[in-house]
Amino acid sequence: MKWREPWAVSLKQQRPFNLFSREGLKGMVVWTGVLGAVCLIANLGEDLGTQLERAANLWIAPAIGVPLAIFIYITGWLSPRSIGSGPNGIVVVKGDQITLIPWQAIESYGFARNGGHNILHIEDQWGGSHSLYLVDKVHPKEIERELVKMAGKHPNNSFKPKPLRGSA
Repeated sequence: MKWREPWAVSLKQQRPFNLFSREGLKGMVVWTGVLGAVCLIANLGEDLGTQLERAANLWIAPAIGVPLAIFIYITGWLSPRSIGSGPNGIVVVKGDQITLIPWQAIESYGFARNGGHNILHIEDQWGGSHSLYLVDKVHPKEIERELVKMAGKHPNNSFKPKPLRGSA
């Protein structure tokens, strides 16, 4: 199984957009630092008269690093979740974040419908729950066959989905 969640649904399920979150600020610092180091190394090869002239060229690092970090944050935030399976379990990828739901950890799962989309709801043995929205071209029976084969469990369709954020 492999699919991407519907884009609008994926956006509604994630944390609110916050450019000044820990993740966003960390990206700005890292990219500015990396580009600053590149500028310093590049300045060592130049034959500049004084240290002041070398330091004056460092403005490039934040001027490029901050917009680059903002672009990467926005691109990751706007990307839909990608769901796939492998020999170790179900893998959910969103931007640079990866979540693995091991086959052995699946306590129960079920299918439901919400907002015109089918949902695969998984509960793991640690009490966590994962709601994965299926695109129209992915049929729940295909997913169920793989889950029965890999996890050894049949669906429990008593799951009642919560309404999506922003929908009535």
